[in-house]
Amino acid sequence: PHCWASDHVACTAAAALLDQAIELDPNYALAHALRSWCHAQMGVYNWTNNPAAHREAAVTSAQHAASLDDGDPLVLTMLATAECLAHDVASAAQHIRRALMIDPNSAWAWIRCGLINTYVGRSVVALADFEKVLRLSPLDPLLYMAHIGLSQLHLSEGRYDDAVASAEKCMLENPKAVWANRSLAAA
Repeated sequence: PHCWASDHVACTAAAALLDQAIELDPNYALAHALRSWCHAQMGVYNWTNNPAAHREAAVTSAQHAASLDDGDPLVLTMLATAECLAHDVASAAQHIRRALMIDPNSAWAWIRCGLINTYVGRSVVALADFEKVLRLSPLDPLLYMAHIGLSQLHLSEGRYDDAVASAEKCMLENPKAVWANRSLAAA
């Protein structure tokens, strides 16, 4: 769809700017972490002919960022995100716990924590994680991710009406989040 094409363009532009920042300061951990997110987006949404290479680059960039600064909760959250893409959920859980110890008010880290707990079947804990995000940061620009996480959680638990409601909230928060249709279709 058209919205995905514009997201691809924005992601490519962001990656180019992050490359410039890294060229100016090769030790800028946050730039490496955010570059990891761009690689992850390219790989997950198949905006490339080689998604596996981008997923691998996401992990490598995130690991490098963490080696530069393992005290930045956003860097650790990006590392956990990349590790989830690489199916290393145990490492992702470890890094997201550290991110939340450093910044217990990070909505993005709580979203990732909820997703990790959903992946490993800890439904009660995941639900609490997502509910915390909704209370902690009700106007957060990433709130749609909490709703899609809730949708996936409800779907895995067989609560199909709740899965639909959460996916629809995701789409209201971010109409470009067309991947919410996967939960809607399954529910």
